[in-house]
Amino acid sequence: MEEDKFWLMVDYMIKKRGSSYEAIARACQAPYSALMNWKENKKLPSVMDGYMIARELGVTLEYLITGEINVPGKKSMNIRSLLKKAEQLLLKLRMKNRSKE
Repeated sequence: MEEDKFWLMVDYMIKKRGSSYEAIARACQAPYSALMNWKENKKLPSVMDGYMIARELGVTLEYLITGEINVPGKKSMNIRSLLKKAEQLLLKLRMKNRSKE
């Protein structure tokens, strides 16, 4: 469930940054009790509150929800890399076949 992962990631980032829920609540201008209520009841905050939490923790909202870092262009770089390797393999196979003839 996204809710579980979100709060696990928030916990992880709070520990990693040496922060606290109190500090996050202050920085996000959200009541500490609301933050703890969301966590205890496994509820996702509003998009804006989630964004503020993520921003305060130095990560994206997507990272808190998925646990993955989405680097723009990363998929296209991987595809380009795979295509280049495929081209190199095809070239080697062609050369190999020519030498057999």
